[in-house]
Amino acid sequence: MFLAIDIGNTHISCGIHNKKWIQILRIPSNLNFWNSLLKLKKHNISHAAISSVVPKLDSIFEESIRNLFHIDPFMINYKNSGIKLKVDKPNEVGTDRICNTAAAKKLGCPAIIGDIGSATNYDVIDENGAFIGGAIAPGLETAAHNLFEKAALLKETVLTIPHLLTLEFDSQYKQ
Repeated sequence: MFLAIDIGNTHISCGIHNKKWIQILRIPSNLNFWNSLLKLKKHNISHAAISSVVPKLDSIFEESIRNLFHIDPFMINYKNSGIKLKVDKPNEVGTDRICNTAAAKKLGCPAIIGDIGSATNYDVIDENGAFIGGAIAPGLETAAHNLFEKAALLKETVLTIPHLLTLEFDSQYKQ
């Protein structure tokens, strides 16, 4: 079985894949992850890959995967991804954007990808599946907080995920 780990600024998503996604685990991006990772030990993990935009967690997760599953995880980067990066500084393209490009190549190109998280990324993929650029903007929560702070007449509100969407996601992937 394959373990995919996406280390983002706010959350870490872990997915177990064996012909289909069989378990998804989402935890906060901090150092209190060990007990959560232990939940995945019940699976016979033989391969793992890590995509990270939080460099301080890279070596910690890499070592944790070695200790827990006795395998060396594949650390995705701009050199080893097999993704063509047609930009001036390919080393500055985040692995989140590289993975988005890999998904677009599988689903069909050209494409524009919107990835909403701590930041909102817009990635542009050409007809050959190469990343050719994009834009990064504040994420919804960051933008909302700034708007409420700067606009005197706006009242702060809570951003929530619609209940039906979370029910669908939770029922699809049992933890």
